[in-house]
Amino acid sequence: MAGQDNHMWAGGAVECECAMCGQHFSVNKAKVRIGAKFCSVKCKHESQAVKKISLTCEVCDAVFERYPSDISKAKKRGYSAAVCSRECHGEALTKRQTREGNPQWKGGVTPENKRIRDSKETADWRKAVFERDDYTCQHCGDRNRKGRGRNIHLHAHHIKGFAAFPEL
Repeated sequence: MAGQDNHMWAGGAVECECAMCGQHFSVNKAKVRIGAKFCSVKCKHESQAVKKISLTCEVCDAVFERYPSDISKAKKRGYSAAVCSRECHGEALTKRQTREGNPQWKGGVTPENKRIRDSKETADWRKAVFERDDYTCQHCGDRNRKGRGRNIHLHAHHIKGFAAFPEL
């Protein structure tokens, strides 16, 4: 049985308007019931393509784009989606995890000298001193030769110690 004699007959073809491009097309009523909204596979795929969302970086104020799925994944994992790069992500995380933002924060009970020794500025200074001196002890002239013989442990504060000269 075909056509009107079939129990599944829905009344023939109907005119529809493509939800993507607005073109009129003819389609069977049964397909309209199950959701036919597009004139072609190309229009269907274009409608499913997710558009990126423009955001402003919370660290450097740069404008960048992210997919909505990336934003929701970041929020589920507890990250901020409003950062443009790994560098900005690290900086934002550092800001969030210091002092009151850190769950281990106990209200500033760390002694001043420990706070100075553990600071990023001290780490940067230490690295700059080692690079300036080519990883050579300025007191005895020994070099740190990792993997090539003797391995010494260098201290950037070797000649003038931190305890004796805290202002340095």
